[in-house]
Amino acid sequence: MTQENTNTCVPSDKLKTTAPDCQLYGSETILLAEDDHNISKLVKTVLTTFGYEVITSVDGQDCINKFMENKDKIHLILMDMMMPIKNGQQAYEEIRRLKSDIKVLFSSGYSEEPLRDKLSADNEIELILKPAHPEELLKKIRSMLDQINTPENI
Repeated sequence: MTQENTNTCVPSDKLKTTAPDCQLYGSETILLAEDDHNISKLVKTVLTTFGYEVITSVDGQDCINKFMENKDKIHLILMDMMMPIKNGQQAYEEIRRLKSDIKVLFSSGYSEEPLRDKLSADNEIELILKPAHPEELLKKIRSMLDQINTPENI
């Protein structure tokens, strides 16, 4: 199944998933902050295949700059924890001053426990460990974006 931004699903063989494909689609804008070009390219392909608009950045400072340029249209940031110039946490802290309720999904290849300790008890952030299966990533993103659209957040 694929979905155009019209919210209609049609058959496709682009990515195989075990969950109903329509539940994984979206049309929101995601800022992807990843310094590894190959990972960035792969994640962007997965997200755009499932209907998302993706803005890419290559390091923490670039992420901040791209966010400032596009803050009114970005719904979620998918951010690597370890990046040059500014790491994910430093970039997040600056971005949060600009928009306190921005949703952030941190990604990392390191174990979860030490990372959870570094992150605040902030409800706007989540963590996904690398390598993540595309379906797992899409489900996590969709879940976070759906929280934005719940009645208590409208």
